[in-house]
This record gives sequence, structure tokens and C-alpha cells, in this order.
Amino acid sequence: AHPYPKCGEIDIMEHVGHEPPNIYATAHWWNPKKPNGLESAGMYTNWAWHDVHAPSPANGFHTYALEWDEEKLEFFFDGHPYHRVDVARAEQEGYNPFKHPHYLILNFAIGGNWGGKKGIEDAAFPQSYLIDWVRLYQRRK
Repeated sequence: AHPYPKCGEIDIMEHVGHEPPNIYATAHWWNPKKPNGLESAGMYTNWAWHDVHAPSPANGFHTYALEWDEEKLEFFFDGHPYHRVDVARAEQEGYNPFKHPHYLILNFAIGGNWGGKKGIEDAAFPQSYLIDWVRLYQRRK
């Protein structure tokens, strides 16, 4: 197993406070030839991302899904596909992170290079991060 960032990262849902209607799906992978300014995390590059505009995504429950197989990562918002990434694009030096298991993390991040780009509004706190359920399925072969 490779350490981060070589192990890759799949963000099924990212939401940034200063962009209220946008929900992002992002796949990241290590690329030794193309750093993108995130050198503090190692040679790390955005592989592909896409956003969907949702009216008031923080004002109710929604479903976020990923169908991940040998060929693709396909992202869904409330049952509708909105982003697809071909797994083969992540092949680097004989290693592809999306052909290996990943950890599941339910992250509530505040700040950082992206979320904190326009500062953090203290008056917005306290906040809640409510998750109704998480399900993981595996297709039978």
C-alpha cells in the first residue's frame, strides 16, 4: 500500500461555504511530473472534478453516491449521474490508486486552501453535520 497522496483520494461530496449552491465530486491522484501547487501534500494533482448546482443543498438531506468499478468512477447527486472519470487516466509508473481499496472518511473540514479561501465567518457557528446513513455495496462476481 502506498502512503498519501500516492494512495489517491475520491471525494464523493465536497461543499464549500463560500459557494453555497455547488456540490463537487473530485478524484485526486499522485503524479510525479505535474505538481499543482499542493506540494505540502506531496506531488499531488487534481485528476478530474465537476460540480452540480443544487438549490440550497444545506437545507435538507440529499444522497451522494459513487459507482466505482474497474473502468470508471461515476458520481451521483440525488440519484442523477453528474460526473464520470475513467480509471485508466490515473495510471502512473505502473500503479493506479483506483485499482486498490480506499478508506472511508466522513470529513467535516473548516478552512484550508479552498474552504478558507475567503475566510471563515465566525457568526455562522455553531453548525451541525448530520448524516442519516452510509451504505456500501459490492457487486457479486
